[in-house]
Amino acid sequence: MSGEDEKMKLQKTIKSEGRISGRGLFGGKEAKVVFRPASEDSGVVFVRIDVPEAVRISAIAPNLAERSRRTTIKKGSVSIETVEHCLSAINALGIDNLLVEVDGPELPAPDCSSAEYFKVLKRVGLVEQSERHKEFVISEPVSITAGDASIYALPYADGGLNITYDLDYASHPGVGRQIFSCRLSPESFEKNLASART
Repeated sequence: MSGEDEKMKLQKTIKSEGRISGRGLFGGKEAKVVFRPASEDSGVVFVRIDVPEAVRISAIAPNLAERSRRTTIKKGSVSIETVEHCLSAINALGIDNLLVEVDGPELPAPDCSSAEYFKVLKRVGLVEQSERHKEFVISEPVSITAGDASIYALPYADGGLNITYDLDYASHPGVGRQIFSCRLSPESFEKNLASART
């Protein structure tokens, strides 16, 4: 086996089912989610099971719907709101393939963070699959600016993801300027990011 093959990252899914429930952040309705293992190359797929015929919505950019202050995915007239906390936990754990069944239009937000999602997915465990993990690589700088806010994505020589957040409310004495930086791993996510609230 070559050095390249030894370093090859494989796709992952969960070992067994996991469940989470709670009220939606915006609608306030009780919702239940069931996580199920998924086959290789299937990606992360949300399934609305409360509609007459279950609707599968892949967590991909073309399925994003425009909503204020939340991330929503949509297929036809069926949408699932507030998926960002769940997706951040999925990404932090390196899960490539997963079925996320939800019995309503919005995912639960037990404490308005990713912490519960992370705990449930970590507890059920992960299993490697035989297909190679597909990497998203930033090969050149990308930036978006709106008013005084901006976001930059830069190539990172060591691979992986390093996040730096610069919050500058210099005119507000109680907040001022704060900078946070970390290299994303399951451990750093659990320690520093999972409990960050909306």
